[in-house]
Amino acid sequence: MNCKDIFWKGCYSGSFDLISPDSFAHPAKMAPSLCYRIIEHLEELGLLKAGMTILDPMSGTGLTAICANAKGYRAVTIELEPKFIGFQQQNKEYAARKLGKPLDWTILQGDSRKLSELLSEHCVTVTSPPYGDIRICTTERMGIEASGKRTTERKYGETEGNLGNSGESYLRAMRLVYQQIALVSDVCVVVTKNPTRAGKLRKLDLDTIALLKDCGYEILCHHKALLFTESEHHDLFGTTHKKVKGRMSFFKRLSYQKGNAVAQWEDVIFAVKNGGAAW
Repeated sequence: MNCKDIFWKGCYSGSFDLISPDSFAHPAKMAPSLCYRIIEHLEELGLLKAGMTILDPMSGTGLTAICANAKGYRAVTIELEPKFIGFQQQNKEYAARKLGKPLDWTILQGDSRKLSELLSEHCVTVTSPPYGDIRICTTERMGIEASGKRTTERKYGETEGNLGNSGESYLRAMRLVYQQIALVSDVCVVVTKNPTRAGKLRKLDLDTIALLKDCGYEILCHHKALLFTESEHHDLFGTTHKKVKGRMSFFKRLSYQKGNAVAQWEDVIFAVKNGGAAW
């Protein structure tokens, strides 16, 4: 098994026209190139084979399912928010037209903390959970915040129990999710990004690894999908300036310019059940 390539480059480039325009309103979509890279690495490791099903228990727009189908795998998605379920239904029809074939994709609405009640089949899990305290950014809000005026924030979702809004209970809620995933999946791939808190990075990757281990998983690989690269240049007065090239949101750039720590990559954690038959 080759897990030596720690840093993954080029995971946020390339075109992708398999989701409906409405879905771009979702605040935290997984990058298609990254999703394909994960699926291909699972194949390289022998953890994903023909006939298997890919599960995303916190699926948002359903992009994981679309990539899975495009690669020839059946998909199941679980999503709590009715609005995002609507996105998935649109995307299932949209992608089917683009690919020229119906998608083998089951969409289920429900709470991933009760996953084993919703799903009976065994799957390979690929997911990017919501991060605690996510906020949805609109063009209007961006303009207001840039001017320094106060704004009213809209939450990641409105449904009671949404993990993106769970505050201090976020890790406790995620423990329940991983416990449920362990009942239906010997293989679990989790994509996280360390958020900035009080100008410093909170180590969500280490928290996630600890939770997975507590739930009976062994960490097989930990890759870092690079979001951007840094370079330095000097002006005529000898002052050093940092230049960023790659994927960084408007607000992340503002935070970065203020000298705050900003995650340079997304963490891609491959975990397998202790004693699991899949490997």
